[in-house]
Amino acid sequence: MQLDEVLSRDLKESWTISSVLSRQAEELPDSPALQWQTKEPFSYRGLYEHCLRLAGGLRGLGAEPGDKVLIMLPNSMEIVLAWFSTNLLGAVEVPINIHYKESWLVHEVNDCEARLAIVHEQYLERFIQVADQLQHLTVFVVVGGDDSTTHQEMDKKWSMHAWGELENAEVVDEPVETHYYDTAAIMYTSGTTGPSKGVVVPYGVEGVFAQGVVDTANLTGDDVNYVVHPLFHANAQFMQILPSLLVGARISLWPGFSASRWLDQVRETGATITNTLGVMCNFIHSQPVREDDADNPLRAMITLPAPSDIAEDFEKRFGVK
Repeated sequence: MQLDEVLSRDLKESWTISSVLSRQAEELPDSPALQWQTKEPFSYRGLYEHCLRLAGGLRGLGAEPGDKVLIMLPNSMEIVLAWFSTNLLGAVEVPINIHYKESWLVHEVNDCEARLAIVHEQYLERFIQVADQLQHLTVFVVVGGDDSTTHQEMDKKWSMHAWGELENAEVVDEPVETHYYDTAAIMYTSGTTGPSKGVVVPYGVEGVFAQGVVDTANLTGDDVNYVVHPLFHANAQFMQILPSLLVGARISLWPGFSASRWLDQVRETGATITNTLGVMCNFIHSQPVREDDADNPLRAMITLPAPSDIAEDFEKRFGVK
């Protein structure tokens, strides 16, 4: 049976980033949406308006609907804002692994044919090292460092711009219309059996993942999602951030996973839901037992996998499903 036969058109159209952000900006304008750790969050209206401005900045640099925008950023507010603003412009986000360099970096940059890249300053040297092998890039937006910083070696080959330029750009009046069958992202595989493959992801596929989390975890606008997974990965994007947006929940972003600090951060965040992958549950479970382990706000976890030998004890110890 085809997706069209199972799901209503209205539901599928509601999954696009432009639909989600614009809807929540109207229905939940003052509700907290996205924050870095425990800092003051964007409201849903503030998030939408900020991303429309960033989209205007990208448009001013020549980005157009359907263009691929390469994103190489660590976990941060900027990587999520870059994703949203790219999609509001009708362009395709291409988040790549921040650990890649040399031939791995060259392959993905050339394969996606992006002309514009949003890159953290700490990774620029990697692009300089392979500059003569990069075939399509013409524009860089640099995150981090002083906005006045120049990159002389890169200026010779590429047009260089600071993230701050996007934040001060002219606001896009309204997002480009997109549909569930349009391409939202290209997500690259890990490359364990050869060069990484670019997986073309329509909005509808993102939505299927997100809606599944909403339905399975009974996610609501009262939830707080604690996000520590790499934000260039599909799990963090489509199984944590997007489902939270669909229901108007609050999202707290963190730099990465720490087994020893996991429970403290859950408490600081007020998190009611989170995700774990691989051995994360085992690492958390192996931490010294504390009498108050179950004294935390978590109600549910999406675990891939839930280790059968510790799952029951984990649930009891931390008071979570």
